[in-house]
Amino acid sequence: MIEGESGLIKKTSYWIYFLILTAALKGQINYTTQVQPIFYNHCLECHVSVNGSGALELDSYEYLMQDNSNNGPVVFPFNADSSLLYRVLLRDSVIVPNEPICCRMPKNSDPLSIEQQTIIYNWINEGVIGPTVSV
Repeated sequence: MIEGESGLIKKTSYWIYFLILTAALKGQINYTTQVQPIFYNHCLECHVSVNGSGALELDSYEYLMQDNSNNGPVVFPFNADSSLLYRVLLRDSVIVPNEPICCRMPKNSDPLSIEQQTIIYNWINEGVIGPTVSV
């Protein structure tokens, strides 16, 4: 390898790393300010720890991540397309195996906006990062 090629490869690798890191930080969905308000405004009428529907509780990140729904895990980090939490938001109804319903959520209400669906989709695909705690 020519000496100049080694330096170019090293600089290119740093540049690619920088671009990936910048894109990841720039596009990261914030659970507390973006996802949780969607749950609070559209889901908690049914999905709250007091009377959780399908044993799915959306009133806290911890409850959501416990995987206590009648259908097992509802969120698969980095895979929104396989996550029931996202799939039930789509216009077409999905079969929910352990529930007596075929559903689109929110049930008996207008669907979430495309922007809200996209926030949840991106949040799941970014790894379902929970609220941050300041020290």
